[in-house]
Amino acid sequence: MVRIGVIGVGMIAQREHIPGYLESGEAEIVAIADPWEERVREVAERFEIPNAFTDWRKVVQRKDIDAVSVCTPNTTHAEITIAAAKAGKHVLVEKPMATSMAEVDAMISAAEKAGVILMVEQTLRFYPECEVAKDILESGILGKIQTVRGRVSHGGPEYWSPTGKWFLQKKQAFGGTLCDLAIHGIDLIRWLVGEPITEVAGFQALLEKPDADVEDNAVFIYKFSGGAMGTMETSWTTRPEDTCVYLYCENGNMKLTLWQEEKADIKDPVVVEIEKPAGRFLPAVAEKSRRGGPYAYFLHCVQTGEKPFVSGEEGGASLEVILAAYESARTHSVVRLPLPRRAPAARKKK
Repeated sequence: MVRIGVIGVGMIAQREHIPGYLESGEAEIVAIADPWEERVREVAERFEIPNAFTDWRKVVQRKDIDAVSVCTPNTTHAEITIAAAKAGKHVLVEKPMATSMAEVDAMISAAEKAGVILMVEQTLRFYPECEVAKDILESGILGKIQTVRGRVSHGGPEYWSPTGKWFLQKKQAFGGTLCDLAIHGIDLIRWLVGEPITEVAGFQALLEKPDADVEDNAVFIYKFSGGAMGTMETSWTTRPEDTCVYLYCENGNMKLTLWQEEKADIKDPVVVEIEKPAGRFLPAVAEKSRRGGPYAYFLHCVQTGEKPFVSGEEGGASLEVILAAYESARTHSVVRLPLPRRAPAARKKK
């Protein structure tokens, strides 16, 4: 039984992390922390968690905790992850794992030095339909991937998390829909294609959200090391939500339709069209991930010492594409990867 601490108990913790651990049968949630005292007490009572704190350090310092989930605003991920790793805790950190590549490197280094697992919560890799898509691409039946089109979009964080106003503020979120949604799509696409992205060019805009100082819409194009090219669209102003990935290959095409709240409405999540022999195929898709989902898989890695396939390095590579998209929009230029490493800026003390 893995003893868990959850840091940050907003909607992602309440809807995903806490239930995911409890449903696994392999975890005991020992403590939670959140600066909002009323919320942390209510969540502790609802899920029957014995210890609740307003200071995350009290969770990290407990000797009866083996691993933590970091579900806090984006700009705090690195600090908490590094502190937890130094305290000997395995870490599952929400995406985006950090706000700079220097932070990514520091997080990976801290985990390596402590000998603990560092995994990034990139949930689309655990969708059964995405696992099927990966199998099909690896079989070679579609041939070489030539172009990719992705879109990850919904009506905005306020529709998913009414209390999550921090998503709209750069001081806590670092960025907008690129950080929140596009990173899901680009991580999935990187995994499916299996090659590093080498060039990025994009645009971003604030079109609708009156209280935001981050982008609510963005598009960017990217190129893989093997020559394939792709586009990514992301939006906080799409109602109803629309999340899909199209892969165009030398022998045929594949479409993935991916939803969040409305996944149950999708009849054909994976559609494959092949030129020879010509035909349209609907592969069978299991109800659950073969890895048991991200939380069961994280627990498996903690118990066995297996390095996650959504490691700090993988999470960092996906973040690097998003950072390149921001840089491209800022400079109106094509940005080449890898990005130069810079020391993280010192945060002002309150």
